[in-house]
Amino acid sequence: MDDKTLQAFRACVAHTAPGRERVREPVAGGQWREAEPDTARARSYALRRRNLGAPQALASVNVNHWRVDIAAIEKITGLDFGAKVRGADTIKDGDQPQVGEARILVSSFAQIKL
Repeated sequence: MDDKTLQAFRACVAHTAPGRERVREPVAGGQWREAEPDTARARSYALRRRNLGAPQALASVNVNHWRVDIAAIEKITGLDFGAKVRGADTIKDGDQPQVGEARILVSSFAQIKL
């Protein structure tokens, strides 16, 4: 990701942080109406969801999966997953690539050590 794109992404994350923080606790407690006090907006969202219909099967896409250490994801996104998640990052294990070599293409589940 180039610097300009990364800056734009971080600005978007920072700009939307207060809204995400405002709804986090009500949503976690199942208080959906408190999460979106604007009834017109909540109704609009509900109608859009209702009009989507039943889930549809999607065509297969060719996607590469990459394995990256948690600290790198936190640095790029500005997120903080906390010490428990960072401590459980298996990329630090001895039979995993060393930091700097850790961005590897994952082509099978066998490559992911749990």
